[in-house]
Amino acid sequence: MIYPIVGFKIAGTLWYQGESNVGSLVYDKTLGALITSWRKEWNDNFPFYYVQIAPFKTGSNNFSNVTVRDSQRKLLKEVPKTGMVVISDISDTIDIHPKNKKSVGIRLANLALKETYKTNSNLVNGPLFKEVKIEKNKAIVSFDYADRLYFKDKKSNQFEVAGTDGVFYPAEASIKNNEVILTSKKVVNPAKVRFAWGNTTQSDLFNKANLPASCFTTEF
Repeated sequence: MIYPIVGFKIAGTLWYQGESNVGSLVYDKTLGALITSWRKEWNDNFPFYYVQIAPFKTGSNNFSNVTVRDSQRKLLKEVPKTGMVVISDISDTIDIHPKNKKSVGIRLANLALKETYKTNSNLVNGPLFKEVKIEKNKAIVSFDYADRLYFKDKKSNQFEVAGTDGVFYPAEASIKNNEVILTSKKVVNPAKVRFAWGNTTQSDLFNKANLPASCFTTEF
């Protein structure tokens, strides 16, 4: 389907797909291979911007959808000149094809206008997991694009922590200096963190641009 247009000059690619790959544990490698192959055919390292699939009750377990979304997040650091928009806040968890396409298009356009055309100086990315630091019984999570972090409902129940045994428990979350501080009475020595880790979980962490944070896990 794509091969007939190889050779025609393109500014870049906007990509919205992944639902059929739900359940994959290597979707970042799959999509990364596609991007690499297209750039090779065009002999052009053009930008590739994509939409993280929407939260939806799909697949054979509670994590088959969110695993693909996390793979899409990881791809950002694996393949250069890529960008991702998160749409968990404007999605419909009972419809695999959310009807609010205009907002999706606006977010993609804003990303392209900033990264490719350099005509947009606004914040166009939602918070993205950067790192976690452990200080005694606390896990301190930092993000990129973290200006004025806030929880949609003043507090969040979407963060979980685990010890070295990998068993996750809900964590109490607070925001300080644009970092999220996590504690749990059931995990004295936290070693792993995950956020919005469920097929239908819609992120409740936002930045000043009112863009949602991507799900993530530090488990793997």
